[in-house]
Amino acid sequence: MNVLFWQMILPLGVTGGCAVLVLWLCSRAARRLGGGSLPPRLLAGAMAFYLFPLKGLLPARVQASGAAAAIGGAGRVWAGTAVPLAQAPVWTWLLPRLWLAGVGLLAAAFAGRWLWFRFRLARLRRPAEETLPPELESVRAALYRLPGLTSPFACGLLAPCVYLPEQALTPMQLRHSLSHELWHVRAGHLWYKAFALAAALLHWYSPLAWAACFWMDALCELDCDRRVARSMTGDERRQYGATLVQLAGAVSQGSGLSHSGRQLAHRLAALRTAGRTPRRRAAACLVCGAMALLVGCGAAGQVQAASAPVLFQTAQAESAAPVQAQPEEEEGYIWPVPDYTYVSRRMGDGHRGTDIAAEEGADILAMQGGTVVTAEYDPNAAYGYYVVLNHGTATTLYAHCKELYVEPGQQVEQGQAIAAVGSSGYSTGSHCHVELQVNGVLSDALEQMFPEAFREPQA
Repeated sequence: MNVLFWQMILPLGVTGGCAVLVLWLCSRAARRLGGGSLPPRLLAGAMAFYLFPLKGLLPARVQASGAAAAIGGAGRVWAGTAVPLAQAPVWTWLLPRLWLAGVGLLAAAFAGRWLWFRFRLARLRRPAEETLPPELESVRAALYRLPGLTSPFACGLLAPCVYLPEQALTPMQLRHSLSHELWHVRAGHLWYKAFALAAALLHWYSPLAWAACFWMDALCELDCDRRVARSMTGDERRQYGATLVQLAGAVSQGSGLSHSGRQLAHRLAALRTAGRTPRRRAAACLVCGAMALLVGCGAAGQVQAASAPVLFQTAQAESAAPVQAQPEEEEGYIWPVPDYTYVSRRMGDGHRGTDIAAEEGADILAMQGGTVVTAEYDPNAAYGYYVVLNHGTATTLYAHCKELYVEPGQQVEQGQAIAAVGSSGYSTGSHCHVELQVNGVLSDALEQMFPEAFREPQA
């Protein structure tokens, strides 16, 4: 669960928040330039950053540079050495559990309300005698009358229904109500709202996620008004606006026809320009969507590359500055991942080893012959699958492996494949994390042994 929260949920919350915030700022600018409101699918695209990680879509160097690698096996004691690693701070495991508890409680509360609401609907509703408007006859939605209802609404994802008030509506109000609610069903607005609610529940700690959820509701109403009014004449739009005003202030469950206050004023203003600015609106949507996508991808790269080491920095790691200790047979060591020499992160600044970016499944070789001290999955999940080799006065550790080829106590020769490169444990990309200890002390001797791998790439 720690890995899920720190390496997926939290970065998703940051990237999703950045995308939504940029989309909102762009939409404000677009409205002032006459571009109109954005379609709900654009906001859904920005909120997708809350739910879907970009791992595998970003360049390998960007993913591996953050590489979680760092985290130095909190709470673990290296077998074969006398150097205990620091225990992880309480908040590193407490916050993930608070997040999970919040998700569970909110999901249970919303599910309970929805089940009770559906139960009451099933008991009180009765089939309506009205027929669908000709232009929306293809929409599959059942019509019902509901006692005590003051404003029509639509609900239901798999079996959508439209509920009408028990009291009689005028023919014009009925036509406007049915057209509005059926467009919610036809345009998929109910799915957009469910998607936004899922993102808000998963990131309940983020005010931006909840703000985006409410914004989705407003955009769905504006989009529905635009669809209904785009084929109307000026007089018909005024009549439609009068229907909105007459039903203003009504309370409903779902996608109601009417909202009160500021949102209603915004919808009435939007009716005056419905269908007049298709080119401006298309251009505004394109620019806003592109900006949100670029910012979301950029934020994802930055968060994946930098967040984990900061979040999991331990007291041991903070004080563990690289030392100049050298293994006795320095010239006998070989590079652990042949054909991959890009060092995505060096030792220092809280990072206990060297990260080598490599393709998943590539062989990791023993840098020197020795005895396998440890070959297992880190119980604290930091290293993932890792191997520790004892070479006499020195030990080497190879972490975040996909698969282990050796067992504790086994003798290995130099150059023997001991594991496969992976991204297990606290990791955001495929790489090999290597640590070297000499006489129980961390050493940065790898940089002296293989200077070409640590050389900065030419611009």
